[in-house]
Amino acid sequence: MTPDILISEKMEEAIIGSLIWQDEIVPVLMPKLSVDTFTSTRLRAAFEGIKKLYDAGKDIDALKLEQWLKDEKDWKDHEVQNITSLEGIYGNHEDTVDDLNDRKSRRELFNGLRSILNDIQSEPEPTSHFLGKIERLVNDRVDDIQIPGLTYSEVLAKEAEKPENQKLWIDDPFMQETFFSETGFHKGEIMVPFADTGAGKTYFAVWMAKKLLESGHKGVFVIRESRAKKLFERFERSVDDKTLLDNLIVADIEQGISNLNDAVATIKYHNALSDIDFFVVDHLKILPVDGLKEWEEGKRITTCINRLIYLSQEVNALGIPISQVNRQTLNGSHGWGKEPGLPNIYGSSAIEQAAHLAVSIFRPSNYEELCIYDSNGELSAVKGPNYSNNPGDKFPPNSVFIAQKKVREGRLYRKRVQFLHTDKGLVREAKKQSSMDDAMRKAKQQKQNYSPF
Repeated sequence: MTPDILISEKMEEAIIGSLIWQDEIVPVLMPKLSVDTFTSTRLRAAFEGIKKLYDAGKDIDALKLEQWLKDEKDWKDHEVQNITSLEGIYGNHEDTVDDLNDRKSRRELFNGLRSILNDIQSEPEPTSHFLGKIERLVNDRVDDIQIPGLTYSEVLAKEAEKPENQKLWIDDPFMQETFFSETGFHKGEIMVPFADTGAGKTYFAVWMAKKLLESGHKGVFVIRESRAKKLFERFERSVDDKTLLDNLIVADIEQGISNLNDAVATIKYHNALSDIDFFVVDHLKILPVDGLKEWEEGKRITTCINRLIYLSQEVNALGIPISQVNRQTLNGSHGWGKEPGLPNIYGSSAIEQAAHLAVSIFRPSNYEELCIYDSNGELSAVKGPNYSNNPGDKFPPNSVFIAQKKVREGRLYRKRVQFLHTDKGLVREAKKQSSMDDAMRKAKQQKQNYSPF
């Protein structure tokens, strides 16, 4: 039973009466009202009739509402009279509606908590399970997001129709057979790329998003460090079929992405419109969180990661939140020791627990001790990880290396994957790998064909 404090039938009646008798307040109040604002069956039906008239561009008056209730709801004369005789209020209309909507929100919260309380009493789950349910209940305020053409119930129904943990394929056979062969991508999971400043975090995210777009998927890219125009310019240089970019929504700070809540609301909004398959958030270190100071990186990033893992499950999409390396943790490292691992990133414990896949991005040319210069003083190559033992272990100066650092399921792919940073963005370097594979196959064939006789 809903507590009396969460219901005010007199206030609801006064708003219905005002809508019937006071034309001037109708356009002010209607955008703020919904059927769920009202609690009794008769008032909900009355508002439904008022909304039908309003949406049809008709004047709202007692006679039109009376006829609609009789035609559509089969109301009797005495039932209609009880509605059309309601009196309105003068002044404070918007405050009254705000009060009613707040009661509606509290009813939803109360019902959700009551359901969780019943689960606590009947389900043999650990405390963390129920705390997670409470956090999702508090954060998952789909009804607070204004989505044109969809009601709260329709959004929930749309979400419920989606298959869980659907696998996303990318159009890159090499990566499928090596880097992603054990883990793959699944909706409802998160992959966390991380790197130091200037290593190519955003370029790698663009490469990933490009591959997903080319494979027929749709997504949202939230970015605060750059602008939508500049990001799309990166995509234009790397994508051959520009029509694919219509399946990507980019939201930046100029469009109102000022904090974590804005990012979440934006992703939910576009998911409700077009059922996205993935979302990118770039990047966590510069994403403000309400109630936390700028210098509280650990807490902010932990909050962001926890919220985004829930969001990936709520919208049933692959989440790609990009994280930043804490440089202080690498102060004593040299050469390839600067390649970051999970302990070197902000919010590492939360990412280690929540991420299904975490990958590092490392650009050797950012570090002087890994650079090789020619006789003219031009950067000609970068040292590989085994250069001290093998001087031939060197790579083009624009090389960027991606490495798996954590997988939740399957085996870790321990080899680094080489990319080249070109005018088209990051391009996976397949030539060297291909020639090595050819040499290995040739050697294997020679061994099979070898006979001492």
